[in-house]
Amino acid sequence: MRTTIFKGLLAGLMISLGCTAYLKIGSIVGAIMFAIGLLGVVTYQLNLFTGKAGFLELNWNGLGSICSILLLNVIGVFFTACMIGYMSPDLANGCHSIIQKKIEFGLDRTFIASIGCGIMMSLAIAGTKKENFIPLLFAVPCFILSGYYHCIADAFYFVLSGFEIGDYWLIWLVTVIGNWVGCNLQRLVTK
Repeated sequence: MRTTIFKGLLAGLMISLGCTAYLKIGSIVGAIMFAIGLLGVVTYQLNLFTGKAGFLELNWNGLGSICSILLLNVIGVFFTACMIGYMSPDLANGCHSIIQKKIEFGLDRTFIASIGCGIMMSLAIAGTKKENFIPLLFAVPCFILSGYYHCIADAFYFVLSGFEIGDYWLIWLVTVIGNWVGCNLQRLVTK
């Protein structure tokens, strides 16, 4: 049980580190560097919402597991974002504009963008399960540069922005659902 908790918290930390690299560097190089977060997740076999959503059983046990993973990821992100915010307070400005753009994007487009991220994440994880890390190295920059939404990364940006935008919670919930759909799209279509 304790290991499961730490694996969820540390996955949030890893994604936060990837987000920080992206915020510091930006552009294509920052998107490539963001992949370090997912590389840490798969290397240490951590529990990331978008890394597990497409592979857990589609039943009540799987739903309970994925909800607890999501909660632990967000808690891990919260503590990491607080530390990163203390270390680099200038990053909050970039996060505020990221979150504001996501709100302006609207619920329907957010849902579609979140599905795209879920597809990319499941592709990356499926590749690493076959000991092929190339999909990971392409899928992560692809989802960032394409403007797809990742619920754990977005939670990091929201916390680092200082929770200034109260309207964001509904957008984030739609992102979670869209990520789950995208992560499961392949197996839902093939069943």
